[in-house]
Amino acid sequence: MKKSLITTALLCLLSVFAHAQYNTLTINNSSPCTVYVIIHGTLSSSGCNGDYRSNIIAVAPGTVTYNDPSMVPGGMNKMGSPSLGSSDNFTMVRVYGANPAGTCPLSVINMSDCISGSVTSTTGFAIEDAGCTTCATVNIDFVGGGPVATIDIM
Repeated sequence: MKKSLITTALLCLLSVFAHAQYNTLTINNSSPCTVYVIIHGTLSSSGCNGDYRSNIIAVAPGTVTYNDPSMVPGGMNKMGSPSLGSSDNFTMVRVYGANPAGTCPLSVINMSDCISGSVTSTTGFAIEDAGCTTCATVNIDFVGGGPVATIDIM
C-alpha cells in the first residue's frame, strides 16, 4: 500500500514536469527571412491549455526575448478576458511559413512540449517571402528548460 502511494505521488509529480510551462520565451531566428508567429499562453493556475494568444508577430532575423507574457507586443488575449500578466506562462509558438495576413498558401507548425499535437523539432520547413517564393528552408527546435523556452529557427 505504502509503495503504491509513493509510486502514485511520483507519477503525479512527473506528469507536472512533463508538461512544462515557461515564463520567459526566446526566439532565435538565424534564417535570412522574417518569420511570422503567434504565441500561446495560459494563466499560471490553468495548466497547459494555451487559451490566450498574441497577435501575429513578425520576427526579423536575430533574437527576441519576452521576459514574461505581459511583454508580448499587443498582449496575450482571450476573448472577453484581460491580457496575461507577468506571472503567467507561455505554452506554444505557432510558426507560419508565410505571413498569415498575406496571399501565400500557408504552412504552419506548432512548437511546444506542452500542447497535444505539437512538436519539439522539425526539419525542412519552408519560409516564404511576400512574393510567395521560398526565402529559406529551415529546421526549427523547441528547447525547454527551467522557466525559459527557446525556439531556434536555423
